[in-house]
Amino acid sequence: MNGFTNVTVCGRLGRDPELKYIPNGTAVCTIGLAVTEKWQGKESTIWVDCEMWGKQAEFVNEHFGKGGLIAVMGKLKMDEWETKDGQKRRKLLVTARDVTFAGDSGKTRESAKAEADFNADDF
Repeated sequence: MNGFTNVTVCGRLGRDPELKYIPNGTAVCTIGLAVTEKWQGKESTIWVDCEMWGKQAEFVNEHFGKGGLIAVMGKLKMDEWETKDGQKRRKLLVTARDVTFAGDSGKTRESAKAEADFNADDF
């Protein structure tokens, strides 16, 4: 049997989403999630890097901002690269299969109001 991973993380965006397009035109969005757990009066935060592809990437970029609460379900991926000075680096990240609002989007009140006004005018 082949192995597989299934990961669910829920946290707040530590920065605004970063959207890029690869040469074939596919959107790629990266986010950094702060996942905080509290127990017995102690608090611990870990940072989880996530990536989304295609329309999902564009959705996250459009609807989420720094501080927004989001749940990401996906698989683990090992990202490997070499630095300019030849050192090999690796890190785990989550490649999203699904993303869900888990609370507020992190958008400012002004941008949320502008979006609501825009949507109301469309109908």
